[in-house]
Amino acid sequence: MKKINIIPQRPFRTSEKLRLIPALLLIMLALSCSHVDVDGTMSLPRGMTVITVPDRAGPEGEDPEKKAAGDETDPAGEKNADKDAVPGAGSGTIAGGAEKKDQPPAPEKKAERVREIEVDVYIPNNGGHKGDLLVLPGWNFSRKRWHQETDLLDFAEKEGLRMVFPEMKTTLYESEYFPETAVKWADTPGGRWITKTLIPHLQNRYGIFLEGHKNFILGLSTGGRGAVATMLDNPDLFTAGAALSGDFNQLAMPKDRLITAVYGPYRKFVKRWYAVDNPEVKIITGTWNSPLYIGHGKMDRIVPFEQSKSLHDAIVRYHPKAVTRFSAPEKGGHDFNFWKSEVPKVIAFFLEQE
Repeated sequence: MKKINIIPQRPFRTSEKLRLIPALLLIMLALSCSHVDVDGTMSLPRGMTVITVPDRAGPEGEDPEKKAAGDETDPAGEKNADKDAVPGAGSGTIAGGAEKKDQPPAPEKKAERVREIEVDVYIPNNGGHKGDLLVLPGWNFSRKRWHQETDLLDFAEKEGLRMVFPEMKTTLYESEYFPETAVKWADTPGGRWITKTLIPHLQNRYGIFLEGHKNFILGLSTGGRGAVATMLDNPDLFTAGAALSGDFNQLAMPKDRLITAVYGPYRKFVKRWYAVDNPEVKIITGTWNSPLYIGHGKMDRIVPFEQSKSLHDAIVRYHPKAVTRFSAPEKGGHDFNFWKSEVPKVIAFFLEQE
């Protein structure tokens, strides 16, 4: 019989046990931060979390990183082969049986660089959940200014609202680019990214902004324009929206430099200025039944007050059954003093909607 030597295991010393504690705490923290729910979505930790979302989605919502890394396939799902190859023949044989010679190997296709957009997601610490709110910043405003210079996060806790703050920088929330476009936010136009990439990503991965749930959207300045444009693009998704100090009809601002930088000069592209990404025109000529809070200070020196008044009047005239509320403080400017003062009224308006 073969003899087996059993070596007694040395017990851990107290100092070694103490060294293990930080590692164990890190593991426990990682496990507690997020987990996959039974529906396949991922739960985020309470409080503020920064996530990243690709700046574009692949066809049919395909992950662009996986697509870039994978092999190209034809519509039938087979790997691309020489179109002249005879079925059943080797790759070096072409029609007629002749052998292909001196054919250089096809260059490897480089994976496209996918830019990651930072997004702040706030989950109430009290665990409550009455709805989700998408918060859009203005032109070249940091996403953080919304939750650093207003009381939005206090309302998130009080009312049980999950809030999402994407970093949008220099976008007019446009749906497309043109040869004349001089300012591009990313490979994907900002408005299209919101609808085609961000919202589906949040729905599929985190269960946020699911259809049939309480979903809200709020924006300031160009973000106000973006809020209305996003509601138009997703007519059945949002319970209510709010637009503060926004611009909604570029036809009334033919010399605006930012709009010109995206859509080209007004005189050359009047039809484009009228038909593409014009929220007020779309509301007048189409359908609109979404509750909307509109706020604009009369002392605004950046975006004309008439932009919001005209939008409000258009909704009242062409869609009188739509719920609309208009706030027009005499001393309101284009600043966070005004926007902060509007937040309580906006949240109250949201919570009134069924």
